Amino acid sequence: MPSEKDLLLAELEELNGYLRRRYRAGGTIPERRKRARERGVFASLRR
Repeated sequence: MPSEKDLLLAELEELNGYLRRRYRAGGTIPERRKRARERGVFASLRR
């Protein structure tokens, strides 16, 4: 059975990979903003 430390490290590495993939894909918030703008949520703020 793996120790608690091993589990934590595995979890951290998983999170790290996830974050790195998100940022490589164009970041989190700008991406969300772009998607929202396409849906028209920010249409009034675009001017």
